[in-house]
Amino acid sequence: MPDDDLDAKRIAQEHQALREAIADINIAWALLENNLAILLCRCMGDDQQFPLASAILFAPTSLEARIAIVEQAFSVAAGRLPIEPEQTKRVLVKWVRFCKRINDQKGFRNHVAHGMITNIAHGGRQHIRMTPPPADSARFYKPRKGHQGPPGYTAHEIQQSVHSVHRMRGQLTQFAILIEHALAGNGAAFEETLQALEQWGH
Repeated sequence: MPDDDLDAKRIAQEHQALREAIADINIAWALLENNLAILLCRCMGDDQQFPLASAILFAPTSLEARIAIVEQAFSVAAGRLPIEPEQTKRVLVKWVRFCKRINDQKGFRNHVAHGMITNIAHGGRQHIRMTPPPADSARFYKPRKGHQGPPGYTAHEIQQSVHSVHRMRGQLTQFAILIEHALAGNGAAFEETLQALEQWGH
């Protein structure tokens, strides 16, 4: 097969992979917002309050505001759980770390949400990348720390973020279970879940 045909095939594959990665990350974040609603409901102390929790969470249109609502609600709820002060401290330490992670990933999600698929010439080859709009030169040409390739993100990099988002969904579920065990007075299950959260990512 001629080199031009091989290059065209590679470009088409990169383009398709990026489209699939963009769809995957949008779906992953939509699923994560469901987890945020469930956790907010648990923070309210009654699963019957889910319609109210959902209304509160989705009243603001921005993801930033929705994350902030749950971030603050869980911090307050954790401080009121019928657990030992040492356990409260451990829960909040893990929660603060989790919130940093979700906010870091939110920044990446925003790059994708406000980006576009771009054909870039670099190193004598054409590359397909997710980039800011090229007209936004300040962001388009902003160098990425430790990155030597063409501007933008590859499908593989976006899929890595998708994997991280799904891991965060798992952690949100564990935080919700943590509250459930505490309110039920199930100390052994609470401690087991907390230890599992502390080991997550180690």
